[in-house]
Amino acid sequence: IRRHPDIRWNRSPEDLPKYQAIQTSLLHEASLLLAPGGALVYATCSTEPEENEDVIALFLKDHNDYSLESPSDFPQATKELIDSRGFYRTLPSEWHDGFFAARFKKN
Repeated sequence: IRRHPDIRWNRSPEDLPKYQAIQTSLLHEASLLLAPGGALVYATCSTEPEENEDVIALFLKDHNDYSLESPSDFPQATKELIDSRGFYRTLPSEWHDGFFAARFKKN
């Protein structure tokens, strides 16, 4: 919202299911292109669980050949932005936009 303040008037909470469906579909389509052992990164510029954790849960429910990959090899400077589930997240602030990322591995 910081970079696009008009979003307050163009979007509403009722839009979240529509965006979740689009993002789930995009993630599924991308997963079809990945070779076994490959990595897939899902990232959004959103802080909403419906567009992040919920999409991850839906994807993993339908794709048992994928697992969340630990971000242990991320640069040390980013470690404080990774939560206990392995999700990379920044919250809107003076220095950051809202951002979310998770990395999968195709087994």
